[in-house]
Amino acid sequence: MTTQAEIDEQQKLLATHRKTLAILLEQRAKHTCANVPPSIEHGIDEARQNIKAIKQVLKLWGIQISDNTLDNFVTEDTLASDLNILPPPNQTSKVIATSRENIRFSREASLEYMYRQRQKVMIYWHNEGLTKADALELVGFLADIGVRGTITKHIKEAAPDAIFISPQASAALTRQMLEKITYKISYIFPIDYPDPECGALSDFVMSVGLQSSTNKEFRSKQEEPIRLKRGQLKRLMEPGLNNNEFRHRLIQIASSTT
Repeated sequence: MTTQAEIDEQQKLLATHRKTLAILLEQRAKHTCANVPPSIEHGIDEARQNIKAIKQVLKLWGIQISDNTLDNFVTEDTLASDLNILPPPNQTSKVIATSRENIRFSREASLEYMYRQRQKVMIYWHNEGLTKADALELVGFLADIGVRGTITKHIKEAAPDAIFISPQASAALTRQMLEKITYKISYIFPIDYPDPECGALSDFVMSVGLQSSTNKEFRSKQEEPIRLKRGQLKRLMEPGLNNNEFRHRLIQIASSTT
């Protein structure tokens, strides 16, 4: 059962990400459309992704969270208002269309940057199941697609049987990694798995080569891995799956309240 302390922690994180988002939107409004630094665009997208993920977790816990008008990603109809762009009466539709195209291009570049350059994967190797050679091969694959991979030896000798996937992972990266992994994944750790090295408190959007029995005697219920049902991983690997639907499916599968 979710504790009040866990709920309070998520609500504090939500407030922090909303404050960060507001600051970044103010900074973005000081630039012209074509000159917004990629770091600001990325920060805005990342803050909104974090806000969305936290709100979904709180909703699964039965906690009602009021929507903030800044929380959501902008759409074609709200691009101008989101950036505080109020064209003068004499501005032509051609200039407006060009501005919108600049914003769209900047957002697409920012999303690609976020999903590739800023995503990191932790890989634990074992004597069997996922060897050091396997781990190095995965790191090479990740480097080829612009994702950072880190490897380390797992403390458990037994072959791996689990994985952690953050709601911040992209659908494409998750599908590609799951296609590359050769060991049988029987468990998935919760999306709020509070581990600072390979879970929700770490910098990694995925951790592979995990062992479901690690620290079993010391774990809380929130830290218990969830046994995967038949077909659940395939639902996360569906070709063409967009990130929003991917996160929705992941939360359904890997929520600690499931």
